Amino acid sequence: MFKIQKDIIRFIQAGLLGLLVLLGMSTEAQAVPSFARQTGENCVACHTSFPELTPFGREFKLNGYTLGETKWLPFSGMGMISSTSIKNNDDGNGGKIMPKQNAIEIDQLSVFAAGKVNDHVGGFVQFTYANYPGAPVDPQHHSAIDNTDLRIIQNFTLADKNLLVGLTLNNNPSVQDVWNTTPAWGYPFYSPGIIGTPGATATTVIDGMFAQTSAGLGAYVWWDRHLYAELSMYGNANRTLGFLSAGTRLDPNNSLVGHNNPYWRLAWNEEWGANSLMVGTYGMRASISRVDAPGLIDTYTDTAVDA
Repeated sequence: MFKIQKDIIRFIQAGLLGLLVLLGMSTEAQAVPSFARQTGENCVACHTSFPELTPFGREFKLNGYTLGETKWLPFSGMGMISSTSIKNNDDGNGGKIMPKQNAIEIDQLSVFAAGKVNDHVGGFVQFTYANYPGAPVDPQHHSAIDNTDLRIIQNFTLADKNLLVGLTLNNNPSVQDVWNTTPAWGYPFYSPGIIGTPGATATTVIDGMFAQTSAGLGAYVWWDRHLYAELSMYGNANRTLGFLSAGTRLDPNNSLVGHNNPYWRLAWNEEWGANSLMVGTYGMRASISRVDAPGLIDTYTDTAVDA
């Protein structure tokens, strides 16, 4: 039984890896949003403001990015610049708290390959150049694969209502979510890349610790546009799934143990007129190896309630 389960997992992984290859086989490149080309809709049909999603945008993502017409995907691009200042830039010892005071910086440049392969397979792949001036760990002028979400979906009927069943392979716990309250897409949606501003140092492990270094394979259901439930298992993005961490160094101090670290999501959604409301919960249980104490493992459980 265990061997059959492993063979099924390997088959799914191979299929999703093939999807990534297909998404990269674009024969034309145009600086237009590929999802807009695919659906024939303006960007505001899916987004209130990037990356916040409308009900249609949520439906598009949950359906595996498969709504609309199949196209040999063009690439899309995005750039971000910023300038940051603080009122008092003196650390009290003659130095600067923030070395790049009032400087205009190119923070990020991203290229996307995203959209529909067929009626059941679609995905979203982002590759990003990021600038980290003065960062103590990440190198300046660094390029790597960014948020990635590959999906296989199928629609059924349950109690005379539509039941969507999907599989997701991604590299950031909660990047697959659609309500913009989880860490991958939650407020603040973006922060300037200039290093040195004071701030909190403590955080939960689900809040970006495994972004672009993990590989998560999971299943979800979406019933009657009301009930959403998901269970995904995460491990390090290495070996066969190493493409999900391409360009990002795995931190030995935050290395997941095994591939059975669960992420869960449960939400109830209501829509009326131009309004929508979601109430839900999500969380993750992560076991992390100890570099300073080989053989010992720290286990964290993060839980949240959101609306």
